[in-house]
Amino acid sequence: MALRERAKSMEKRIQLVRLAAWGEVLMTTATFPALIEAGYRIRYVTTSGLAPLLEHNPWVDELVTMPFVRSGNPIRQRRLRLAVEEATSNLRSADKTIYFRNSPNYSFLRDILNRVLPDQAEVCFPVRHQLYDVCRQAGVPFADELSLHLTPEELAWGQAYSDCVFIQMFSSSPHKDWPVVYWERLVERLKSEFGLRVLQLGRPEQTVPGIEKFDEPRLRYVLAALYHARLFIGPDSVFNHVHRAFHKPAIILYGPTHPARFGYSQNVNLWHGHVWDYDTMAYSRVSKAFASKVLGSEIDPRQCLMALNSVDLVYHYACTLLHSGRQATSLPSH
Repeated sequence: MALRERAKSMEKRIQLVRLAAWGEVLMTTATFPALIEAGYRIRYVTTSGLAPLLEHNPWVDELVTMPFVRSGNPIRQRRLRLAVEEATSNLRSADKTIYFRNSPNYSFLRDILNRVLPDQAEVCFPVRHQLYDVCRQAGVPFADELSLHLTPEELAWGQAYSDCVFIQMFSSSPHKDWPVVYWERLVERLKSEFGLRVLQLGRPEQTVPGIEKFDEPRLRYVLAALYHARLFIGPDSVFNHVHRAFHKPAIILYGPTHPARFGYSQNVNLWHGHVWDYDTMAYSRVSKAFASKVLGSEIDPRQCLMALNSVDLVYHYACTLLHSGRQATSLPSH
C-alpha cells in the first residue's frame, strides 16, 4: 500500500460523509485511490449500520460512526454539518469535507419523467453511471474499482458456503422485487439440476417458507459467504456493488432501475427481459401498463417490470455461470 504510506507521511486530512444506503457507501470507495494519490489521509463518517462495509479497509485512516441525520433542504443540511462537527469534535480538524449526495440533476429528471409518464412511476432512465457523480463530488477522475476488505478469519469462515447459491428475494422497494412465484420455480430448478444449497438473504420478516434461510446476522460474515459462494442472484441492491468489489460475476435483476446507471459489465444484468449490452447501450422503453397487460393478473402490478425477466432467462444464465465456475478474483483481505 505505497500510496497509503505516502499519505500517512503528509498532514492533509479529508473527511468523507455518507450516512445512508449501503450501495452508495460502497460506490464512494471508488474515490479512495485518487484521494490518497492527492496526499490525503481519509476519515470516513457514517452510521454504525453502514460502518461494517468500511472496516479493515486499508485506505481508511479513521472510521467515525454517528446517528443518522437527514439531509436535503438547507435546514437539514445545516443540522447534518453540526452533527458531523459534534461527532468529530475530539479529532483533528479536516482540511476538506465532502458530503456525498445523490445527484440532484438525476433526481430532478427522474421526478419530471414520473410526472409526465405516470404509468412508468419508479422507472429510471439510462444516463451515465452514478459513479461519475460520486467521483465528481470528490473532485477525482472517474473510477469504478470498489474497495471491500475482509479479514483472514472472515474469509476462512465463509469457505463453508463455497458450494451454495445465494438469492435475495426482497429489496428496499416492492417495485424492485422479482415475484415470489418466480423465485420458487427458479430455486426448484437449480436444486434439481445442480443439487446445490440455495439460501435466501433478507430480514426475518421476509422469509419465504420452503426456501432455506441464511440466518447469519453479522454483515461481514454474510459478505464472506458471498465471496466464496458459487453464485448470487438478486435485484439491484448493495450486493450488486459487493460483487463488483469482489470482481465476481453475479446475476442482477433490473426493473425500475437501470443497469446503465447502477450496473457493472462483469455481471449478467437482466433488464426488461434482455441482457443489457454495455457496448451498444441498447435501450427500449417498456411501460408498466404494457408489462401488466402482457404478464396478466398473476403478477403484482408493482413487480411487472421486474417480471419481464422470465424464470427461463434467469435459469439460463445461472446455468452458464455455474458451469463456468468463475470465482472472485479480488483480494479482499490485507
